[in-house]
Amino acid sequence: GQMASVDRWVLRQALQWLSRHGERFPALQFLSVNLSARALNDELFKTFVLALLRRHHNVARLLVIEISESVAMQDVFVLEKFVSQLRETGARLALDDVGSGYSSFASLDDVGANYLKIDGQFVRAMTRQGSGTTVIRTINVLAHELGMESIAGSVEDAQTLAVLKAMGADYGQGIALCPALPLDAFTEACARGTLDLAPEVRAVLGSERPAAPRPRPVDAPGSGAASGEISAAPASEELPADSTATVA
Repeated sequence: GQMASVDRWVLRQALQWLSRHGERFPALQFLSVNLSARALNDELFKTFVLALLRRHHNVARLLVIEISESVAMQDVFVLEKFVSQLRETGARLALDDVGSGYSSFASLDDVGANYLKIDGQFVRAMTRQGSGTTVIRTINVLAHELGMESIAGSVEDAQTLAVLKAMGADYGQGIALCPALPLDAFTEACARGTLDLAPEVRAVLGSERPAAPRPRPVDAPGSGAASGEISAAPASEELPADSTATVA
């Protein structure tokens, strides 16, 4: 279907960009690509992903495949096998929207992901209603206990970033850290090793010269989101950069 075609296109663009630039920018830690549920149920698509990663083996370590928690929990055994194959190529896995589903801690451990991404609804609820903090704190602790790192989405201001940092979040994503960028601007930011941050955000991060972009998911063509320590990375010229930054 159309989504499978979009997923293939995004992956190709992401790996082509990494092949051209990934090894030029030491501060660039990873580029995250969000895949649809349909793609993960398609054996031919998974074969395509693995073949593409092997073809770009020199930069496969810089790619993170991001899928939603609810999709991952539909068949943990099948996903576990795919994750094992991904790791053989050097690529990594992030579980998105963690906290919005009903997966058990044991299931999350079985999947063997590298990152747990906190559902943005909890971060927004914390900011607007003062709720959601227990879930956020729990996911941070869980990620660290399972040997993973956490990524908090919807970081829209310095105050939110400060609270998330105090809670132990490893990465942040949102407009406070980096707005959507066209590819050339993102590539320039990677070359400089810095992004332009508001003084109050820079103060929270504790650095006058924050480290360069660490990418976050490149979704299908459309809107982009940003993130926190500083990280950003689009996969093609028609995709806005979507940054992920470290908040530790």
